[in-house]
Amino acid sequence: MAINCHSFVALLILFALPYVFYSVPITPEIVQSMNRISSATSSLKGDYVIYANTHWNKETGKKTTHLMFTEISTGKHSDLTKEVEGQADSNPIFSTLYPNLIFFSRANANTHNSIYYMTF
Repeated sequence: MAINCHSFVALLILFALPYVFYSVPITPEIVQSMNRISSATSSLKGDYVIYANTHWNKETGKKTTHLMFTEISTGKHSDLTKEVEGQADSNPIFSTLYPNLIFFSRANANTHNSIYYMTF
């Protein structure tokens, strides 16, 4: 089976060239620049999902983790805690006894976790 020159070029363009243009090595900087979502939990009635969102600041080299929530019925998401550089809010969980959200917060890398709660 012979392939003429035009067919070969067409196959090259179709299959090989997209890899040349779209193949970008993943560097630590690219990975760190992506926001990370973790520790998702839903409210007792299933109205909201609360999760930790981690953001890395390229200029300072510090990461910040704050809590966000998404309203299930509308898909709208908002900040639940303020994004403060170096602060780490994590592990949100709803109390089954009270209508409270409980979570950990650390002001910076040199402090211990504190437990907070808020009525949600």
